[in-house]
Formats: sequence, structure tokens, C-alpha cells
Amino acid sequence: MAIEWPADSGSQELSSIMVGFAGPMRQDRLTVLTRLILAIPHFISLLVAMIATLMVIVGGWFGALFRGRLSAPVTEYLVGYHQWKVRLYAYLLLLTDKYPPVGWRDADYPVRVAVRPGRLNRLAVLFRLVLAVPALLVEVVLVLVLVVIVMPITWLIVLSLGRMPQPLYEAISAAARYLARVNGYMWLLTSEYPRGLFGG
Repeated sequence: MAIEWPADSGSQELSSIMVGFAGPMRQDRLTVLTRLILAIPHFISLLVAMIATLMVIVGGWFGALFRGRLSAPVTEYLVGYHQWKVRLYAYLLLLTDKYPPVGWRDADYPVRVAVRPGRLNRLAVLFRLVLAVPALLVEVVLVLVLVVIVMPITWLIVLSLGRMPQPLYEAISAAARYLARVNGYMWLLTSEYPRGLFGG
């Protein structure tokens, strides 16, 4: 499954993040039932990787403040970490039944994450935490709605039907895309502000 940038996306200097999903497919009820348990190795691995990631983000922030963009090694690391997290989100949100690859491997997976880093506005880098507050507030509300209301109902539906209905799949996919865009913005992978829940 490939992700193509829109033809009118403009200059290569415009940075952006796109997330593509293969669509609803049959899911094994046993893996749906035990999804959180199956994801434990990822939780542990990501927790360990997060320590290094925080250091990379801080170093990348200083670099972006002076150079106006992330260095290639920092970008490569953060893109890989970002892809890993988005695939785990998709697995936990029942958007796919396929177990996500651990780490940075760009495996054939029904969730594709494409990141096109570009130049960053130094002033926006300096005030990134402040600028991100509205998007982070939306993210908190979105996660609460997903965890408390949407996912328990979705879990029961997928457990009984063996697949997710298309409208529900599209709504949860939109939420996962928004989470991916907020993380990408926070980690300086994009200069594009995460607006709305219904973007690419």
C-alpha cells in the first residue's frame, strides 16, 4: 500500500505527514479479545526507546533553532519512531489485525506513514510547546473520548462481527491521523499545524 503526495502539494520544502489505512478487514476474534496483552512488548520497547527519543528531540530542537531544519540523522530516527507509534495506535484502535513490526523496520504493513520533513520557521520552533497547546488539548479530549466511549463499543462490535463497519473505521482512522499529525508537529517533523480531525 503506497501513499502518494497530492499533485498540488506545492514545494518540496513544504513539510507534511500522511497516514494511509488499508480499510476494514476480517479480524481474528481471539486477537481482538487479547489486543492489550499482545501489545505489551511494544509498550515496553517504546518506553525504553522514549528515553533516547526525548534526548533526540531536545538535540533536534536546538539544531532546528539554529539551522531551520532537523539534521538527517535526527529526522531519520524520529520518522522511524513516529511510524512505529502510529502502527501501534492503529493496532490498538482495531484498525488492523496484523501485529505491528517492532522498531524502525518499514515492513509491508496495512498502515503506512509518510513523512516529508522540510524547512522549519525558527520562531515557531522556539515557541513550539506554546503553539502546540490548542492541538494538545484537542488530542487529550480525543483520546478520552476514544478510550472511554468509542473503543469499548468498537471492541464489542469487532468481537461480535469479526470486522469493523466502514463508517466507524473511517472515524477512528481520522482520529489516528490527527494523533499522528500532533506528534509529528511536536517532534518538529513538520511545520504544518495539525488542524481539524479530517485531514490526510
